[in-house]
Amino acid sequence: MRTRVESIRQLLYICYGYTDQVADHDSVSSLTPRELEVIRSIAEGHSNAEAAKLLAVRPETIKSHLRSIMQQLGVHNRIAAVNTARRAGLVP
Repeated sequence: MRTRVESIRQLLYICYGYTDQVADHDSVSSLTPRELEVIRSIAEGHSNAEAAKLLAVRPETIKSHLRSIMQQLGVHNRIAAVNTARRAGLVP
């Protein structure tokens, strides 16, 4: 049932021009463990600097991870990346 609902949701997004909000299961599941940590931190509302401090990396590293995440998910901003990750059940 969930698969059917998700398919319908994706079709609606495509029909209404929200293609940057649609990511397939493979792209979501291809995120590395570190990328998952980054997107979860961003979903909690942390800035790049805050996420970097929490994960013990430089802010530039967080930016690099976010670029990779957005590319893999087919989105163009961090909000869309978080929304896509939420829909996939990767973040609360």
